[in-house]
Amino acid sequence: MCRSRVSWLLVIAATIAAPVLATEDCGTNKPQPGVRRHIEKLARQLMAPDPVDANSLWFCAHGGAAAEAVILSAPRRLADGSDLVQRAWCQRYDEDRPTRWNCHVTAFRQARAAVKIADASWPFTIVLVPEAGPDFARRIVDQALALSSEVTTQNFCASPPAKEDLEAFHSRFATRPSPREKPTFVLYRNEHYWQVVRNMSSLTIAVPEDGAPQLKCWSVARGDVW
Repeated sequence: MCRSRVSWLLVIAATIAAPVLATEDCGTNKPQPGVRRHIEKLARQLMAPDPVDANSLWFCAHGGAAAEAVILSAPRRLADGSDLVQRAWCQRYDEDRPTRWNCHVTAFRQARAAVKIADASWPFTIVLVPEAGPDFARRIVDQALALSSEVTTQNFCASPPAKEDLEAFHSRFATRPSPREKPTFVLYRNEHYWQVVRNMSSLTIAVPEDGAPQLKCWSVARGDVW
């Protein structure tokens, strides 16, 4: 898997797993009350009949009229035990029409799971793909955590990694959740591999039908996550 695709998936995963993520290029991440109400109103219209989770709002003002926001719907329970969540990504960039926001809505499934890390179980959200039900997704996460001990500078998804890349991976992927974290694993699937993402770090594994799971490669985004 090429590094550009891995990096893109890490960014997308971050906006799902941590919609309150603070970024350095935001002039402010606190919208004015009128702006917040307008975004929530748009989201309610676009994601109806699901209610909006107002606490999930992430906002970033880039200067002038340019701004973007992400807001989620409240989870809706599905028959397989997973929850459907809608995600509205809204952008504002027209100086002449500062109240105009363009929004795009996508949806994903998630499941709650107790994940064992460092001899203790921690509550996590696992963002699913269509091919994975909740029970299978938990097994994929457990397998990825077990394989994370095999990560070295020799199996990076691009070469060569810097020393701090390996240190960042080990500090993010298979560690206890921090108080500031919304503990989340995000799954992706292509024709041959599963990719498991947490905290802007990623592990790609092969899961054959008749053999043991194998580590393919790993990646990590540079810079601070929170």
